[in-house]
Amino acid sequence: MRAQRRVGFTLVELLVVIGIIAVLIALLLPSLTRAREAAYKVQCMSNLRQFANANQMYLNEYRSWHMPAFWNGNYPGGYKLINGYWSTLPTFRKALSLPFPGNTIFSGYVTSDRKWFCPMAARALTPTLPDPLTTYTYLPLHYSYGMNVEGVDDPLWGGYPPNPRATHAQPPLGPWTVHGYKSSHVRHPAEKLMWVDAQWIFVNITGSGVFPGTRGAISNYDITKESTATTGPYQTARETVWRHRGYANVCFFDGHAASLRKDEIYSLDAAGNIIGNDKLWKVMD
Repeated sequence: MRAQRRVGFTLVELLVVIGIIAVLIALLLPSLTRAREAAYKVQCMSNLRQFANANQMYLNEYRSWHMPAFWNGNYPGGYKLINGYWSTLPTFRKALSLPFPGNTIFSGYVTSDRKWFCPMAARALTPTLPDPLTTYTYLPLHYSYGMNVEGVDDPLWGGYPPNPRATHAQPPLGPWTVHGYKSSHVRHPAEKLMWVDAQWIFVNITGSGVFPGTRGAISNYDITKESTATTGPYQTARETVWRHRGYANVCFFDGHAASLRKDEIYSLDAAGNIIGNDKLWKVMD
């Protein structure tokens, strides 16, 4: 009698194959994750370079003034103080091909294609706000990047009073207090931070890991992570973040971008305590 030919796989063979596939997936996933994060880091760096291009356009157009971080008063055309910060500037939005909603809460937001966000900024995806007038859905840029306001900030945030050399009337914003720098104010532009990966639209030295940080609260990304806290023991509103595996992407006043380790963003004293890195942050020193 001829032996019956076996068709298919035994249970043991199937389990072996499944086990091999599981091992391969376990080996490949970390590499795929690292590759994806590396691509996100490159995209984030590209965003900052485009911001630098927009700033150069502003320098050319407005008599050697850098884009201001924020200002007090109404912008010509009507939009209010609530929207008076750098991502609302028409020059900036034109350079990035962003819509300009005008006098609305969306003036400093970007559209939902997510192009100008840091892909690693989890908070950037919320909240989304629909605008019935333009039919765009807007996302706040606040939680991806922040502009350095060290030396020209409001004293309420960190106790550094604005330097009068950099807060007088600035075109085209009219006779209001402008928190920004003229090119002649910036000492060593290749060494001074202009934009960084951040949790808020403005940043300063006390939000770079120093304790006590902004408003005397903890502003260390190792502790707060992608937190929404802005009261109590945590204060993320001026916080620099190192969301790229311990690195933060940054852009300097001369327009070049780099990736800095967290221990390059701040310094340590002899006792190992976190202190501010004046060389990076104090623009006019």
